[in-house]
Amino acid sequence: MEALSDRLESPPWPRRQFMKCFGWLRSQLPANFLLARMRKANSPLIQEFLRAPGGWRAMEIIYERKQPRNLVDWYALNGLPLSIEARNRRRLIKAAYENAVSQTPADRPLRILSLGSGPAVEIIEVVSECSRVVTVDAVDLDAEAISHGRDLVERAGLEGQVQFHELDVRDCLTQFSGEQFDLVSIVGLAEYLDDEELTELLTGLTDLIEPHAGQLLIHGYQDTCSSAVTMRRVFNLHMRQRSGRQLSRLLSQSGFDVTDQQNTPLGVYPLLTARPTAAEESHAAITPRETVPLQAGKQRDRVTLE
Repeated sequence: MEALSDRLESPPWPRRQFMKCFGWLRSQLPANFLLARMRKANSPLIQEFLRAPGGWRAMEIIYERKQPRNLVDWYALNGLPLSIEARNRRRLIKAAYENAVSQTPADRPLRILSLGSGPAVEIIEVVSECSRVVTVDAVDLDAEAISHGRDLVERAGLEGQVQFHELDVRDCLTQFSGEQFDLVSIVGLAEYLDDEELTELLTGLTDLIEPHAGQLLIHGYQDTCSSAVTMRRVFNLHMRQRSGRQLSRLLSQSGFDVTDQQNTPLGVYPLLTARPTAAEESHAAITPRETVPLQAGKQRDRVTLE
């Protein structure tokens, strides 16, 4: 069986250096000039990103990766570092869901809570392919994303297993008070919260995670290819950078012990798995690593366009 790490997109070193240099050069150009060029581009991804910066439809275009219309469209789909890393993140997240399914005792349903879920495409795929009972509560504020997700659920025949909730993630602490989940995922959300907001959310989540084997899945964001300035100036997207080590520190302060860390190949997304401290038998520190040990078989996306 092909290892997951072999299926990640990992550009060679010369191309990575070009990405960094081009990203820096782009950040020096006037925002109005960049916007004018983008508005003229015959690229579904660029046009969707202009319509809804960081929206879930742009993510679907990145995932689908259809035949490019022209060179500009090819670059948007295949040359932008965060298009590449969005697909890599999706593969890691889906593998984490699959691992959670395989590790949870078979004598009871697996419960998943997805915060900032968007249409919850990755979870729906996992539940569709799974032979055991999995129930999902997906939380998002985007009504269009939820509507699309419900359509996907209906097509897959999973109406009794996947439920969507149009809520602010902060309200889920009250909405699901007294319940416990085997896996809570926070994808495409933490980079839009400051430390105080994220710590408050994480602290509240410790009561919602099953204390013996429950897990939290969350990722940081690092501007490894010089895109943050452009995103802020052109699209008014302000993303908070956190390395895996910085995110680990926040998790520790919020009542979690980190059990695993994996990085996407370009280092944009450090993906951490954690458990409530009381559930941990060992508090040994982990060492971040560059490659992914997960095996295949065992993603509201809000993405920034570089």
